[in-house]
Amino acid sequence: MTKQAKFVINFDGQWPQWDGPSYADWLVGQKEWSWLIPLLHQTLANPEGTHSWPRYTKESELEEACCYWAAAAYLCVVLLGWEDLGQGLRRLLKNGLPPKPSPHLDLLLQVWNDRDQLGLLGLWAWEHSPQYDRNGTYQTGEQRSDKTFLGEEWHERLLQQFPEGRTYQNNPYYGGYDPLHLSVHIGDAFNTQREGHTLFLQSGPDQRRAVLVLDQMHGWMNALNDTTQTLKDVTPRSWYVDVIVKPVGWLGTFRQSRVTGRWFTGTHTVHMMGSGSQ
Repeated sequence: MTKQAKFVINFDGQWPQWDGPSYADWLVGQKEWSWLIPLLHQTLANPEGTHSWPRYTKESELEEACCYWAAAAYLCVVLLGWEDLGQGLRRLLKNGLPPKPSPHLDLLLQVWNDRDQLGLLGLWAWEHSPQYDRNGTYQTGEQRSDKTFLGEEWHERLLQQFPEGRTYQNNPYYGGYDPLHLSVHIGDAFNTQREGHTLFLQSGPDQRRAVLVLDQMHGWMNALNDTTQTLKDVTPRSWYVDVIVKPVGWLGTFRQSRVTGRWFTGTHTVHMMGSGSQ
């Protein structure tokens, strides 16, 4: 088991006032669900820096809870390429640490599990089983009992720690099928790009490095999917693609899994945590 890295996070940031347009070039989707995603990328791009994050509390408003939990789901489904969010979170929380070095999962545990609250997202994703194909198309998988996520004892302990109506008044687990509408908004990165994008081949078929530059966040993963055939025409071997969105910066280095066909960043072992075939 690998040792967890530590980001320098200060929970002193302020939530926005939710004024202005619902969409902007630096947002991947509607602001209430995507406001924290640029901060997520900027933190991952500068692991040695000091980062100011807002604190999610039991008093957090609905919009705040939506963007807080949507960023966690985006990290897992879009960046790590997890098809089954519930399965990936079950494996992570069962072991307590990533199976391989993963700054993404280190940050997930540090920001979204500092008080064991990640289990609330895990229970929702496990029970309702939202599934995403490689194009971000969403469908509901076979429902699973929340008691089978990490066992009845763990389930009872979490409910005692976070009783309904007394802690985190807005969270993914309590309040209906999908109280924070996470299922729909996870797919915003896979939508059609409203503007063009440019693919630069940094090197030939031996090095297999490329850079994808985009004018906006909306639909960026769909744009990355669109490069697949272009890169295969040069060489069918794995490519490493750095994705840059001008208003936000570097989103990471991505490659396409030969097992799942999905683009992901990080190690393939961590990518496969969100697959039922592991």
